[in-house]
Amino acid sequence: MNKFVIFSILFFLCSFSGHENSPLDMKMYDTVKTNVQSQRKKFKARYEAVTLAEKKKVLSEAGKYLHKSLTDTIFYYWYGTKWDFNGYTDKPGEGIIACGYFVSTPLKHCGFNLNRFKLAQQYSLEIVKRISSGDSVLTYRGMNAQQFLQSTKGKIKEGLYVVGLDNHVGFLNYDGLEVYFIHSSYFDPGTVVREKASESKALATSRTFVMCNISSNEKLIKKWILGEEIG
Repeated sequence: MNKFVIFSILFFLCSFSGHENSPLDMKMYDTVKTNVQSQRKKFKARYEAVTLAEKKKVLSEAGKYLHKSLTDTIFYYWYGTKWDFNGYTDKPGEGIIACGYFVSTPLKHCGFNLNRFKLAQQYSLEIVKRISSGDSVLTYRGMNAQQFLQSTKGKIKEGLYVVGLDNHVGFLNYDGLEVYFIHSSYFDPGTVVREKASESKALATSRTFVMCNISSNEKLIKKWILGEEIG
């Protein structure tokens, strides 16, 4: 059995089991973090070596890489981690984690220069504002989740977003076909989950939705590449 098959099996077990991660899982997660941050340094070297016009291409490539790294790898290690209002674990599958810390911690693990405690302790709408790094923020008030999702059609493109609700925060991922809400949920099962946004109870309870792009946000991606502080 080759290494790729072995990794795939272990990754599947880690991603979908409801149990705590094993030491081997954590070792793999640490390797993933190291690889992502190593790639960030490679983007930094490229970015600093090219012309202004070519920098936009590097930013675009880096945004796509970051999107895939978070949604296809980093987040999967966190699924099943228990939610608690006071949770701030730094290890997926171990301890408990609140919604704000589920936003700040994976970003920190990908190499964003941020204080995960300081960012997570902000009000949900402030978290979005700080992550936006001055880029445009979409704000929808006085509507339900279905109206919000309908209003965003045609306004958002494929990618990863952070969204702040009345009293909650998480990620929205649009894969071109479906919008998913990825968050540390205080609703059943009370863990970090990935669910269809249209079926999310957490989204359904809110009447305020503030969101900003992550994967196509050139200002934010530039800060990630260069290691500049956010939040």
